[in-house]
Amino acid sequence: MKRLITVLLIFLPAFLAAQHDSYWEARKLVLGVIFSPNLSGPSFSVDESFSGNGRYREEAKSAFSFGLQARYKINDKWEAQLRMLRADKGYKHIFVGPVTISDKSLYNYRLFYLSFPTSIRYNFNEGKFVSFYVFAGVVPDVFLRSSGLRYEEEFYPVALSYLGGIGGEFPLRDHWFLNIEPIFMQALTVFNRFRQYRPLSAGLAIGFFYDYQPEFADSGR
Repeated sequence: MKRLITVLLIFLPAFLAAQHDSYWEARKLVLGVIFSPNLSGPSFSVDESFSGNGRYREEAKSAFSFGLQARYKINDKWEAQLRMLRADKGYKHIFVGPVTISDKSLYNYRLFYLSFPTSIRYNFNEGKFVSFYVFAGVVPDVFLRSSGLRYEEEFYPVALSYLGGIGGEFPLRDHWFLNIEPIFMQALTVFNRFRQYRPLSAGLAIGFFYDYQPEFADSGR
């Protein structure tokens, strides 16, 4: 985690060429919707044999999450953000038979969680057309259900992950804007008693947000 944050803080400023703009000064509370296509799978490669000399292998699979986000501006540089997401943290399970490669079966296991990514965001110098930032935090994950797997009682009801990422924020019109974020998540605790499953995911978060300013709402603007 420390290495990730260090890399982000060292290399991202090299890409910044922005000027200060008054658009960002008044913002306090930001609300929006967010969705994220990603790759989800085990944090380490699994390739094991089982009875009959067959093998199974576990790999990452395509997944998706979506939900809501609220963000509060602490000052010109720092913001606190909270998301509530319905996330798939499953994986791909491949059985390979003992005789030929044709004895292969693929199962996409889906593990649904209600996730609460909670993070601190640091804004670099904001510009008229784009603002760059980095963020990091923790993710409490509440298990909902699985698809394709038995023994749901083997999953812990609550698990914990950490996250980190970079992002760009693009004003659209009035108080609306778009965020695009490459994002990474890694389990801190095991999610499953039997297999000691620790999911890892990497993807692209895309969000549409509204800058809520009560003074403008009251004035009818």
